[in-house]
Amino acid sequence: SIKIVTALILFLFPFSCIDEINLKVDDIEEKIIIEGLIADSLDTYIINVKQTKNKGIYPISNAIVQVLDDRGNSVNFKESIKNEGSYEAEMAALPGRNYFTRITIDGKIYESKPSSVIPSPSISNLGHIIDTRVYLNEAGSQVSETVVQVKLDVQFNPVSPKPYLRWR
Repeated sequence: SIKIVTALILFLFPFSCIDEINLKVDDIEEKIIIEGLIADSLDTYIINVKQTKNKGIYPISNAIVQVLDDRGNSVNFKESIKNEGSYEAEMAALPGRNYFTRITIDGKIYESKPSSVIPSPSISNLGHIIDTRVYLNEAGSQVSETVVQVKLDVQFNPVSPKPYLRWR
């Protein structure tokens, strides 16, 4: 049986090699990346503005960052002192209105498509389950912990695609 294993290893060895693949990434077009979240609760929101460049992602400073609604109202975001390329403002989006971002970088304007804010659904049923979970930790010891699961039911008008819901 050792001869068979040795023969298999010798037979498979010449065929198990790795070929280097040269990818040409010098031609990658630079892209602007804008990420953020705006919700209907009054809070400080952050919009990050970045750019792909030289095979990396880098923050963009000194941009003009605004969130506008369909009634002509706008909120100006200011660049964070602590985080380059992060822009902050306090606001609350109002359900039923359409919002879009307008970012100006070196005189060039980028605008998102308008997006509406749907009203937060009401919670019709709220409950909880207290459970004990037992598991093995990294040291291999058995650990027991109490876990509280919050359960809630909401009803909203069917929307396609289904909305992203978040509670804090």
